[in-house]
Amino acid sequence: MPLLEKIKFDANFYRAKYPDLAEAEARGIITDLREHYFLYGYFENRLPSSVVVDGAYYARQYPDVAVAILENRTPSAQVHFEQIGFREGRLPRPGWTFSDLMAA
Repeated sequence: MPLLEKIKFDANFYRAKYPDLAEAEARGIITDLREHYFLYGYFENRLPSSVVVDGAYYARQYPDVAVAILENRTPSAQVHFEQIGFREGRLPRPGWTFSDLMAA
């Protein structure tokens, strides 16, 4: 099995997180969300499943995010990570690596 296929994929998360894909799926444009992730989503820096963010760590590590939360520009560290931080390569908690998304 190729390494990429070992990534934990949660279709319900993926569908809820990316309304554009949910709409494409509903219209029959995308027939398999998992396949979409492996062919496109991975390369588009989309999250395949939920990643729990340690909000205190994230705010300490990324002061710009702490300010954005205080100024109500983002509701939480979790939302920031899911919308922007993952694509920017920010860590959601100490020691986290992409390999944490791999199925055991």
